[in-house]
Amino acid sequence: MVGLRDSPEAELIQEAAAADDIEVIRAADAESIHDTYATQRPALVILDRDAGGLDACRSIRALGDEQAREVPIIVVAPEPGDEGGVTDWLVTPFSVEYARSRIRAWLQRVGGRWIKAPIPRGEAQRLAALHELDLLDTEAEERFDRITRLAAGLLGTPVALVTLIDRERQWFKSRVGTPVTETPREVAFCAHAILGDEPLVVPDALEDDRFADNPAVTGPPHIRFYAGCPVTLPDGYSVGTLCVLDVRPRQLSEQQLGLLRDLANVVEGELARRL
Repeated sequence: MVGLRDSPEAELIQEAAAADDIEVIRAADAESIHDTYATQRPALVILDRDAGGLDACRSIRALGDEQAREVPIIVVAPEPGDEGGVTDWLVTPFSVEYARSRIRAWLQRVGGRWIKAPIPRGEAQRLAALHELDLLDTEAEERFDRITRLAAGLLGTPVALVTLIDRERQWFKSRVGTPVTETPREVAFCAHAILGDEPLVVPDALEDDRFADNPAVTGPPHIRFYAGCPVTLPDGYSVGTLCVLDVRPRQLSEQQLGLLRDLANVVEGELARRL
């Protein structure tokens, strides 16, 4: 990895990479980034837009060989842009946990076979409906925690979540069995679940081409089983899910799937009360 100038964001990225024993090569300006990439060819490049990052991106792409054309180039910025050559954006502010998940995802995508969920139709309206709820980044609430406890207990899974799918992340309004509060949207099973009306059930993620190389499968939390029911607002937009996870493959009976639907309906009722 080619890193950034000295900054708080650079330190967070350094810490996130170190947690997975990923070497970080630091370079401070566009010229030194270009020279470092040309000689060492790291698998991932993370740049700072405010420190010549876009110039460095163009310089790397201009090398012209296949590796320079295909290497993931990530730009850190307060908001995403649309500049050509940039693979993705790491939007500030972010946590070490979030950066670690994103780094894993970008590296896994190199030669991987997991599939990022497509963007739903009416995404702008869906996001507007989600933000109108004013639930993102709010404190835990017993009315939702009661539902995830019931889901985990009734379905016998170690993890149950009420998730909300934001523009770049999946945030957990309620969680049982995990300390994590959010993940990148691109690795989220729930980003696939909100695309349909019926529950998404993945009996064994390693046997499913959409998820087999997903960082959440090959690394922590090592998801093998997933079942998620979309949570839909009265206007028809699915803003998240009620889901359960396990570290071993399994199936749900029709009765268990019905319970998941029923509990998801309860979540929908609680969300509707905020409108």
